[in-house]
Amino acid sequence: MKFIETELLKNNKRSFKLLKIKTLSFWFFLILLSLFFKSKEIFLGVVIGGGVSLGNFIVLEKIGETIFFKNRPNKMLVIPVYLIKIIILLGLLFILITKEIINPLAFIIGFSLIFLIIIVDAVCFLIKSNMG
Repeated sequence: MKFIETELLKNNKRSFKLLKIKTLSFWFFLILLSLFFKSKEIFLGVVIGGGVSLGNFIVLEKIGETIFFKNRPNKMLVIPVYLIKIIILLGLLFILITKEIINPLAFIIGFSLIFLIIIVDAVCFLIKSNMG
C-alpha cells in the first residue's frame, strides 16, 4: 500500500509541475499581451492575478499533500490557515480595486489562468482519447 501511495504522489507531482510550467508560459504570454494596452492597471491586473492564481495553486498542492499523503495529517491546522489566506487575499484585492491600482477584468483573466489551462488540457485529452 505504501508503494501505491508513493507512486501516486510522484505522478501527482509530475502532473502539477507540468501544469505550473504551462501556466507560467501562458501567464508570460498574457503579460506581454497586456503591455500592448499601455495601461499600468491592466498590466498589474494580469501580473497580480496570475501571481495570486499560481500562489493559490501551490498552497492548495501543499494542503492536498498534507491531508492525503501524510500518515497523521493535522486537518484542524489546515482549515484556519486556509481561511486566513482567503481573508488576506480578499482584503488585498479590495484595496487594489478600490484604489484603482489594478483593472478588475485583467485581474480575473490573470487569476483564471490555472482553470483555463486545466480545461484546455482536459479537452485535448478527450480529443486524443476519442481519436485513438
